[in-house]
Amino acid sequence: MHLHAAWRWVVLLLAVSPLAYYVFSTIAAWRFFRRERARKLPEFAPPVSVLKAVRGVDFATHENYSSFCRQNYPNYEIIFAVNEADDPAAAEVRRVIREFPGREIRLLVGAENLGANRKVNKLARMTSEARHEFLILADGDVRVGPNFLREVVAPFASGNTGAVTSFYAGIAENNLGAAYMENNDLVSALPHFLAAAQYAPDLGSAHYNLGVILQRQGQLPEAAVQYRQAIAYAADAGEAAHTHNNLGVLYLTLNNLPVAKAEFDKALSLNPNEVNSYIARGTVEYQLEKMDDAIADFSQACSLARSPVAYFWLGRAYESKGDFPHAKAAYKFALQLAPAMQEAGTRLAFLQALTGQ
Repeated sequence: MHLHAAWRWVVLLLAVSPLAYYVFSTIAAWRFFRRERARKLPEFAPPVSVLKAVRGVDFATHENYSSFCRQNYPNYEIIFAVNEADDPAAAEVRRVIREFPGREIRLLVGAENLGANRKVNKLARMTSEARHEFLILADGDVRVGPNFLREVVAPFASGNTGAVTSFYAGIAENNLGAAYMENNDLVSALPHFLAAAQYAPDLGSAHYNLGVILQRQGQLPEAAVQYRQAIAYAADAGEAAHTHNNLGVLYLTLNNLPVAKAEFDKALSLNPNEVNSYIARGTVEYQLEKMDDAIADFSQACSLARSPVAYFWLGRAYESKGDFPHAKAAYKFALQLAPAMQEAGTRLAFLQALTGQ
């Protein structure tokens, strides 16, 4: 009996040991990261060369590349290398070069065949052509925060460090959320976008998608917060313009016309070809009874795209001004493009009866 009790204690200790290990590991990790967050980075910032051997593109390639161009670091260059000139990644690199003209960025095509691994061949060429002593290797699917270079270089300040590596977190959640959203399954999509925004807070598309879902669910103040975040981390002007447009629609829903118009103004300043922003701003001007401005916006939308909605609202603006001939012409265009648009037909019939034509 005494032996049986002893074995029970042995088994219990064996069972508890892993739990104790995890508890102590968690405490150690918490203490480590608390110390790291409180640590002040040294002023040590030697020139560095960032080497990126890339191939192909994915849903976040542009954001990934751009994140290396927004570094809080005084002197660095970025070298991209592709195998072929027509690789889609090369087009993205050239786009980044155009968007960041003040950043030192080079694109290399091809590399000497030193071995079977073409990525290693490209790294060898970039290393030989790098202008700085400190080399940072980063894959094409990596995105970093603005202090990445300072944090990676900091350990070298002591003179006792020869190499540094860092962990990364996946953000595939954004893709899975998008797949759910395409099927209009907002409930399933929401946690995936929340996870993407948590793991990659500087991923503009994750905040944008969160904003779209919250807006559709009627959570407008929360959606506005996510849209602001999306604008702050937008990959390019087009993405920011689209987000400003959504914000304008949100404020239009809240009947805050001045703020809605300001958002549409920003959208069009970033993308003068955003048809939906012209239509939306025109509806705001229509409600504010600024018919000349509304007509100008609806006309611009019609010139950019054959939109029955734009022609219908153009007709409404002309009708409100008392310009019935132009109003009827606009309604007719709307019906040519969308014969089932009942409201356009109703307005046209009313004006024809009113004018006897």
